[in-house]
Amino acid sequence: MNEKVEKLTWISADGKHQLAAWIEIGFGGANWCAELDGHIEGRVYAPSTNIPVEARKAGIVAAIGRVALSVERYEALLAEAARLEAEYAKSSAALKAKRERLCNALRGSLEDARDAREAAFEADCVHGLPGYDTPAVSEAQQALAEFDAAHPEIVAAIEAEKDAAAARNRWR
Repeated sequence: MNEKVEKLTWISADGKHQLAAWIEIGFGGANWCAELDGHIEGRVYAPSTNIPVEARKAGIVAAIGRVALSVERYEALLAEAARLEAEYAKSSAALKAKRERLCNALRGSLEDARDAREAAFEADCVHGLPGYDTPAVSEAQQALAEFDAAHPEIVAAIEAEKDAAAARNRWR
């Protein structure tokens, strides 16, 4: 789910080429995109700022593929990226992704605790096996509980999606 914004378009200095640049925001973050004469020239996580000296003297500060960006165009794209990222951070897709990261952190800490128990068992630990109540597990559980308390609509949406998937896959 990438959100594409209006393209920033211009004609090259020699008047021969149509150029465009825009930002797409999605699950992976921001993608900087550019077109040269209607063909995708680049789709990158950040524009290159490794610009030749001659181009810098001409006012070029960044590039996406072969599409050069002046200070004004670069700053306009930076502002648009910041606006879109702030908007996306409030979206239900971003909140679901954040909850998934919290769930993965909890799973990871539980797996670490399980691995510690297995290692202790294999070493014939005479002091007993360590429990699952490690600080990492407690912190992950607390973070997930706080998120769920702050965003009950996300939890409800996830449960509704699970119920709908179960209903679709039920034998009739």
